[in-house]
Amino acid sequence: MTATPPLAAGYVPDHAEQAVRSLPTAMQSQGRTSRIMQGLGAGIQELEDVAFSVLDGMTLHASKGFHLRRWADLVGQPYDGLNDTQLRRFVQARLRVLRLYRHGSEAPIDAIVDIARDVTLATSARYFGLYPAGFNITVFRGAWMADEEVNATVRLLAEAIPAGVAWCLTEALPGYAGSGTTWGTTILSRRLYP
Repeated sequence: MTATPPLAAGYVPDHAEQAVRSLPTAMQSQGRTSRIMQGLGAGIQELEDVAFSVLDGMTLHASKGFHLRRWADLVGQPYDGLNDTQLRRFVQARLRVLRLYRHGSEAPIDAIVDIARDVTLATSARYFGLYPAGFNITVFRGAWMADEEVNATVRLLAEAIPAGVAWCLTEALPGYAGSGTTWGTTILSRRLYP
């Protein structure tokens, strides 16, 4: 997960010091005037800290609980059994799907494979065609996905893939049971859909 991006508005972390520095030089050394400006700056700082914490808690990258569920409702992502980290990942993926279709065109298969890789936290993902009108996506992970994640992934991809296209989703584990992430090797896998 990436760090929380900064908000568009600027955050000032030192209002009290800036208030004193804004005084004419002769007044900065006067104790009473300096303390009044420091007190005003400290009050402003408190208000700004509270306002920014509320705003920051509402962004997708930093939201939790109720606010994150509002994001999920906004983009149509069900949150059955997903924790906040998982839900945030699926909301971000659903936003990417919505961006793919915003102009009414068909999404490129590479974009759908990238979304499948990112939403499943796979180390890599492979695509191959099932001609004449279908394809298979295999995601390579270090461990099996939980049932809630599988259900959410299948639901998301089912809505991302155009109607009338047959598709299959497979999860594979390289390592001891399998010997790599290429097609010529034996891999322990399971079919997730259909």
